[in-house]
This record gives sequence, structure tokens and C-alpha cells, in this order.
Amino acid sequence: MPRRPLLPESLASGAFTLAEARAAGIDRRQLSDPKFIRLSRGVYVARNSGVDEADVVRAYQRATPAAVVCRTTAARIHGLPFPVNTPDWRLEDSRFRIHLSYRATHRKDSGQLRWSQLDLSPEEIVTDSGLRITSRQRTLLDLSGNLRSFSLADLVVIGDHLVRTPRPKYEGRTEPYASIEQLRSMAERHRGRGAVRLREALDLVVVGSDSPAETRLRLAILRAGLPTPQANVEIFEGASHLGQPDLSWPDWRVCVEHEGPHHRTPQQQERDIDRGERRRDHGWIEVQTTARDLRHGCARAIGRIEEKLRQHGWRGTRVQLS
Repeated sequence: MPRRPLLPESLASGAFTLAEARAAGIDRRQLSDPKFIRLSRGVYVARNSGVDEADVVRAYQRATPAAVVCRTTAARIHGLPFPVNTPDWRLEDSRFRIHLSYRATHRKDSGQLRWSQLDLSPEEIVTDSGLRITSRQRTLLDLSGNLRSFSLADLVVIGDHLVRTPRPKYEGRTEPYASIEQLRSMAERHRGRGAVRLREALDLVVVGSDSPAETRLRLAILRAGLPTPQANVEIFEGASHLGQPDLSWPDWRVCVEHEGPHHRTPQQQERDIDRGERRRDHGWIEVQTTARDLRHGCARAIGRIEEKLRQHGWRGTRVQLS
């Protein structure tokens, strides 16, 4: 029985190219051993090595240094919010594709690798985690052309994520990834379906939404014909500071706080209770929503918010959503 090849430590923990394998003394015949997975022509990974998507992409870029990471692969590496219930990337899941762009010559798709020939300007290519990758702004433009996977609401969620003001204490940055004006400029510089959809999405993007859940709830509120809320704007009653609710309607003294997983700690729950009492003392109604409220197009949340707005004097007409 032939001896299985010993994999050097430098290759055992990640993806590697055929040239790297040969340099380590492993030939193409040995690479047919079940211990290796052939991802595509010239790129392999050690089975059970626990590689992530960025590891795989680095190997592809070592094989083709001029390639640029793009589309959904760029979105995942940048950490852009994906549609609800999108599964995490897994190496052997056939649903996932590695997307790269290469302008020099046309490359044939193989296995889970998909090639594009995007016309990218220098400012649309950045370096992130050691990878040549489309910028977040350009990635959003490319995702906008993917009607099958990204709805208009999904694009607004990503747009809100890019323009939101970060919290330096938790995120280590002080500036948003982009401004609405920069995203509009990106859309205006390009033609095609993606640019048209991006311009449509940008009409709904605002600075202030701190999470995909907040964005989806805000969009559902607008679809239902309720008044347009403020997003993460501080509220005051005289000299009393009542915090910065996720959504608020100062004219009716109604606000919404979406309780995500970080609200489950005892310390955060105590702060939430104190905040709610201060608001009630000044005549505000605070609606607390959870994941349950966001199901079925946020129907339960919309009903609860409408009820509180009407209690405080709103007399508008709601749109009955199907």
C-alpha cells in the first residue's frame, strides 16, 4: 500500500496552490490522496483543516496575483450584512461560490470558482486582510445586480450599514465606511441594472440604523403608511436626556427599542428598565420589539406601534399589507 504523503505544517492549516505543494515535495499524483480536496485547477486544501473563506481566496490570489475578490465573496469578507437566514460559508457546501475578477484574459469557471471581468477603477479596489478586493461601495453596486439573492430591502440594509456612524468604543473606528453621497456617486458613474437598483435603494438609506433588524423594521413602518420615524436620534424633555432610541416619533412621544441578543445580560436589562421608567415619567411610550415582532413582514411590530401612535394622537391612515 502506498504511503500517504506527509503534509508540511505550512500547508496543513490552509489552502495551497499546486506550485506550493510541489515546492513542499508533493506531486500531482500524491494530491489525489483523499486527505486533499481539489477546489479547482491548481488550488487544493487539506481535508479537515478548518480553513475559512479568506484562506481559500488567498490561495487563489497567490495562484493569480492580479485577481480581485468580488461579489458575494467580497461581501462576506467585508462583513456586510447578508439576507435573513443566509447560511454561513462552508467549504464543501455546493451552494457557495468563490467570486474573483480578472481583466487580462477570460478564465473558465471550475468547481466552486466563478470568474468575472469587471471593469474596476483603482479606487474600487482595496486591500483588506491581505486580499485585493472590491471596495465596500463597489461591492454593494455589484450585489445590486443580483436580483435572485438580494431584494431591495437587503440592499437598503447594506447601505444603512455602510453609512451608519460607528461607535468607536466598540468598533475601533470613528468614520462610516461611506457616505450616502459617495454611494450615489458610485451609482451615477455606472450603468446597467445594478446601478438602477442601487439608486432606488439609496432613496431609502438613512444615517442612523444600527442593525439590520432596525432597518427592516423601519422599512416595514414606511410600507405600512405609518409616520416616518427618526433613527437613533437623542430625545430630550427640557433638560432631561431620555437616551437615543432605535426609532422615535417626538411629535407623538412614541419610541421603539429593538431588543437584540446583547440586551439579555443582567446589566443591560437593568439599564433598559431604568431608561423605560424615565421615558414613562416624561409621557413617552416605549415599544420594545424582539425577533418575534419581525416575523411575517414585521406585522406584529407594526400593529403594536400603530396602537401606541394612535393613543398619543396620530390620526393617519394605515396601509393594509397583504
